Amino acid sequence: MIKTGLVCLLFIFISRLTFAQSITYSTEEKPVTEIIADLESQYDLHFSYAPKYLRGKTASLAVTDEPLASVLINLLGQIQLTYRELEGGYITIIPHESIPVQLQLVDRETGQSLPFATVRIAGSQRGYVSDADGRFNFLLEEPAGLSLEFSFLGYRPQYILADTLAGYSQATLALAPNVTALSEVLIREYITNGIQTDERGTTVTIKPQEMAILPGLSERDILLSAQIIAGVGSTDETASGINVRGSGRDNTFIYWNNIPIYSASHYFGNISAFIPATIGGLEIYKNYIPVAYGNSSA
Repeated sequence: MIKTGLVCLLFIFISRLTFAQSITYSTEEKPVTEIIADLESQYDLHFSYAPKYLRGKTASLAVTDEPLASVLINLLGQIQLTYRELEGGYITIIPHESIPVQLQLVDRETGQSLPFATVRIAGSQRGYVSDADGRFNFLLEEPAGLSLEFSFLGYRPQYILADTLAGYSQATLALAPNVTALSEVLIREYITNGIQTDERGTTVTIKPQEMAILPGLSERDILLSAQIIAGVGSTDETASGINVRGSGRDNTFIYWNNIPIYSASHYFGNISAFIPATIGGLEIYKNYIPVAYGNSSA
């Protein structure tokens, strides 16, 4: 706490010392940027400004032992600008009609800051982004009649007239979460033609003759077609290496007309051993196994 107090006192002391200087300066019509550069070099001042405010602006100045505040009012008044004193002795040049916006966005329920939120000037594309603590700190030009839209993903936006922020320092704005209730979704068709399922979703029937050929294949493949069903896949991306619900390949049994098939593929497992034209349908059992196939888990 002692160190913080010393730092704050040091900033105040530097600022007071800067504006306590007496300025002597004389020049005829001259670019304002050059006048400011002269003041910075001769009196150890520090100015900040947007180049567009001083571009092409000229002024004349003749002062003797005048306070810095009077000199700045005289100089900037010629080009319809003003100034604001900042911490550390810095001076920022701003338009007459401008206000600083210093505001933090927080969650209304928890009070936590909302990082990288956005504020947009309503009706325009101009906007700003807050820092990691949800704080905005920018200068708003010509605020009269402007409406600011503060927003954050998942929260209801809030609109504030810019004029109401004048005079506030480090204000806090709370946004309320935007809760949206989704309507019921009813699926009437399951994936595509040629695939049917029972009401419980435990048995899926594939009719290869009614299905379209899968992308990348020259003809229908019964086992590759089975892998488009949710919960059915192949860890090695082969036709026969089928896993159901994450089970191992050894737990998956394939029957053809109730006959167990132990080698269901050709060409190193890349294609099925079944001729698509001879298969009327493929039944996939998930979550439960009929008694007739009790020695398998899928």
